[in-house]
Amino acid sequence: MGVPLRARGDSEWALDLSNLKLFTGLSVIARLIGDEILDQSRAGQVDIVVQRRVIAEITPELTELGITGISIYALDDVLRGLPSYQQQFHNQIRTVFGTLQRPRWGSILFPELFPGANKKEHENALLFPFHLHSEEEDIDYFFLVERDSTRGFVRITIERDKGSRINLKSVKAITVDDLDRRTYLQGLTRITESVYLGIQRECENYHNEYMDNARRHGHFFEQLHRVGLTECESITVRWPQEMTGYLVRGPSAEITITLKRALIVLEDKQVVERLLKGDSILMTSNGQKAWLDLSRRGRGLNLSLHQKREAANLEYYLERMPDLEAISLKHPNAFKNMRIFLIHHITGEILGTIRALENMGMSEISVLYVKYAGVVPADYLEALLSLPDNRFHFYGLQKIETHQEIEGHYILSRQYSDISRLIDLDVELDRRRHAFFEAMNYAAGHLFLREALQAREHGERILLIEDGGYLGPTLNQFCLENKTLGDALKHFGVRVTTEASAAKPNKSAQKARPARRRKRSANIDLESVVPMLYCSDADLRKPLYEWLQGLLPATVEHTRNGYNRLEAVQEKFKKLAFPAASIAVSNIKREGESREVSISILHAIESILHGLGRVFSQRRVLVLGSCGAIGRNLMEDLAAKIGAENLLGVDVVADGKRKWLETQSISKLPERELYNIDMIIGVIGISVLTEAKIEKLIIHNRRREIYFASGSTKTAEFTHLSQWLQKLQKQSKPTIQKIPVELDVTPVRDPQTRHIVGSRVRIFFNPGSDQAQFNHLKGTFRDLYLLGGLTPINFLFYGVPTETMDSILAQLLQVAAGTVTRLQEGVRLPARLLAVDHQVDPDGNLLK
Repeated sequence: MGVPLRARGDSEWALDLSNLKLFTGLSVIARLIGDEILDQSRAGQVDIVVQRRVIAEITPELTELGITGISIYALDDVLRGLPSYQQQFHNQIRTVFGTLQRPRWGSILFPELFPGANKKEHENALLFPFHLHSEEEDIDYFFLVERDSTRGFVRITIERDKGSRINLKSVKAITVDDLDRRTYLQGLTRITESVYLGIQRECENYHNEYMDNARRHGHFFEQLHRVGLTECESITVRWPQEMTGYLVRGPSAEITITLKRALIVLEDKQVVERLLKGDSILMTSNGQKAWLDLSRRGRGLNLSLHQKREAANLEYYLERMPDLEAISLKHPNAFKNMRIFLIHHITGEILGTIRALENMGMSEISVLYVKYAGVVPADYLEALLSLPDNRFHFYGLQKIETHQEIEGHYILSRQYSDISRLIDLDVELDRRRHAFFEAMNYAAGHLFLREALQAREHGERILLIEDGGYLGPTLNQFCLENKTLGDALKHFGVRVTTEASAAKPNKSAQKARPARRRKRSANIDLESVVPMLYCSDADLRKPLYEWLQGLLPATVEHTRNGYNRLEAVQEKFKKLAFPAASIAVSNIKREGESREVSISILHAIESILHGLGRVFSQRRVLVLGSCGAIGRNLMEDLAAKIGAENLLGVDVVADGKRKWLETQSISKLPERELYNIDMIIGVIGISVLTEAKIEKLIIHNRRREIYFASGSTKTAEFTHLSQWLQKLQKQSKPTIQKIPVELDVTPVRDPQTRHIVGSRVRIFFNPGSDQAQFNHLKGTFRDLYLLGGLTPINFLFYGVPTETMDSILAQLLQVAAGTVTRLQEGVRLPARLLAVDHQVDPDGNLLK
């Protein structure tokens, strides 16, 4: 920058840009001149001669300095082969004009702009030795830039280094010796103006941060990649609330200059190097301050105005959970020399849990997030991706929606850890087009086995802690079916090599990065991109159960759905392969958490209804699973909202003795009641609404709108519904009970955030002339609202509050630590479900 970078502490550096002069329109004039030179070169012109008039509207600062024109001259053979390196040439011209803004060099030609500069009387030209900074053979020239003050123009001569006809000694040119330390941002004025407009818009919406990303403004991020921020894909500008008035009403020219000065420092390679090392840069300019730093492992650029931002960390989330923190401090070595494989929702409480696991001595952690819908808060990503990537690995799934799929399918998310070594998994998920649960099972198995292979290589153990039974039941079943390790690796698509040398990562694989935007990957050469893990032939032939002995001491399950799936395996084989601790039916979880889950389900549904202009009080609701822990609370809460007379329940253990209508199956509900409902909430864990029942409900229902919402972590309540809609959509002439219909699928968006909160399937009825009994349907339609995309609705917003989850997650880690400790002490825990308050206490001790 021509301004010294000064250290401020261990990780902050400062630049004072008060004397930096900012010229407008330099990229524009550089492009115009470059294109004209290129046109003359292509036309075969003998000598290159360009005379460009300076236009005040484009470059007002040059006009104010008395510059009326720019003259460029080059002999015919100096720019030979120019079309082959035209991009470099354009960059060189931008470099020349950009250099004029810096005090050290600008003062040579424009001393009146930089009164404090130490310009010597005889120095009156700048030499740009581009031949010293290019590997291109044809670039053997330099630029000589002079100012003719008398006639008001800038002269640029392009001349060969060897055989130059210019007597540089007589010219008294000063060599610009920092060309290798700068990369110019093209279109910085336009970029700054766009950022300023975004800041104003956010101020008007009462926000104090503005975010932008590469999808919306590709040009800006191309420039950031050029300066060395190759992973950067978002920028966040923050300001204190008290600065809002200034940003809205203050002089726009002054604010944009501050923003431009803050961003122009990125042209300095030394600044970029400091940012990539994790340091922050303070820019000061005439009393204004702005800080730059990187987060999310280089993917996020942060610009903080007036006040330095506080870096996100997990400690904040753990401090809000005193019970969990106390447990983690009580067992500091519970998971020593152990990797944790965690499958759970991405919530603030789970961020605190990750910090607690670190307190408990775990060596590494891999987290597969259960994320159905909604948006991951930026603060969560900031905190997670501030952690060292050699110990903390975070993954999740991204839903891909197409016109051919009602439910969509899932690939690996790009929001979390780098997935360049998991491209094979990403490709396979895209090929399989699984629904959510099946995609989670496949991804979990793949990631777990990779971690297990590495744990064995490093002499560590691995513990599976999960929410939802995505993997534990499958591992137990594979072991009890006597499958080999090789069978499991093949099933989950984990590629291994039996040659130890081949398992070492190569440099090209390490540098490979998957596209941030999703691309079809049929032609990816996985052999060259994805490094394989080592596994001996002998291990591949071993039974999976034998191979996991001493490696996987136990599994730990959080939810009732996961408990039920483990219980099904246990009933089938009369045992499990490993002890399976669970808090799913503990006293504290069944009472406290279920009550709060019910509230969060209804809150999420009500928020969507309000966005649609609807209210709960006008609904008639059917709850599937009405006698379960969550279902009982839902029925009570709904009865208070809409009245017991507008409430129906279905559960296999229903006794019909409650104040609302409740039966043991849907078929036992009176049709006059069933066909007058307009909302179905499922908390049952299985799909009982079959295709035949769905068709009758849609044809005979007296309500035009029907809302479907899931409150179970199993995502299975409406499998028949989604499959039936999928089948209809694929048919060229869809029918429902032989009635011709048409389907229209549109997303449902929150009117304030514009986030997608579900979809609406509109079914138009077109009965034929021979279907007189359905004439009343002609020209009508039925709207099916699939709230949250039929995934658990309570996780679309806030889930269960921290106050409740604190004690629940504390018990989860308490029984995990206790189970591991008991096994280390030699206690023989049986290979079966070990439910807290039923078979074991919270410390993993067997109950008598």
